[in-house]
Amino acid sequence: MKGRKIIFMGMGGVYSLIPLESLIEEGAQVTAVVFPRPKADDNGPRWMPPPARIPNDPQLVVRPVRENILTLAGAQGIPVLEVGSMRAAATLAAIEELQPDLVIAACFPHILPELMLKIPKIGCLNIHPSLLPAYRGPQPLFWQLRAGEQNTGVTVHWMDAGVDTGDILGRVTVDLSDGVNSIEIDKLVAKAGAKLIVTALREDEWPRRPQGSAGASYQRAPRATDKVIPTSWSVRRVFNFLRGADAWTPFWIEPEDAERIEVREAVGYQTGLKLQRSVEPHDEEVWVQMKDGVLRVKV
Repeated sequence: MKGRKIIFMGMGGVYSLIPLESLIEEGAQVTAVVFPRPKADDNGPRWMPPPARIPNDPQLVVRPVRENILTLAGAQGIPVLEVGSMRAAATLAAIEELQPDLVIAACFPHILPELMLKIPKIGCLNIHPSLLPAYRGPQPLFWQLRAGEQNTGVTVHWMDAGVDTGDILGRVTVDLSDGVNSIEIDKLVAKAGAKLIVTALREDEWPRRPQGSAGASYQRAPRATDKVIPTSWSVRRVFNFLRGADAWTPFWIEPEDAERIEVREAVGYQTGLKLQRSVEPHDEEVWVQMKDGVLRVKV
């Protein structure tokens, strides 16, 4: 692992934070962290000043995750490059000047152009939260939860000119328990992905297994219509979707004989229970009749 110069690409979330922490803990030579620029006023890159850090600051754990990552990088002396466009000549030049052996991306929102993919000596790796080739695309966890999948997984793959189509380095299944929320799922998958990366970096040769076409699928970014839930779904499926995809709120449930309900939070469910009406208020909750039971929500 030591001696390989790594550029880490991510953004503000635990799915990026955990792999970066793991790389640093393992002694990897992370020479730069690349962040997408929010609301860029131009396409050029800029090096960000290191954030101030108070040693053993107890507030670090409650700061926004983006600030946590920047603070982590600053504490390690890792420069942070904020970019607007990965195709901009200045961005390509900045990355090339770092002479990376490897690029590792986790939840990085930009597709890397072919010129960027050719810069690192070894290649570019992406930590993708699905068992590729299934659920390619920008928001795979949303679509897995919406489909009622009982588990998810993570794949570390080599990036190519396609979207999540590159050869697989490794992948692992991650089981989901009832009621886990989006942050908990991100942590589970990020830890599994970080372990795959760290294990690979300890080896001299890394596998490249083609994905193939069997079971391949691609899903676009979710739209408002994808967050409307029919009462024909099983109550457990709805509960786990609302809990696991809570980062994408609001959601709506459409009872057959009542007005659409905007859901703020899924509280619980009970199979086999039958309400007199399709929607009933209960104290601070609303109970909704689903196909095989009752969903308890806050609106």
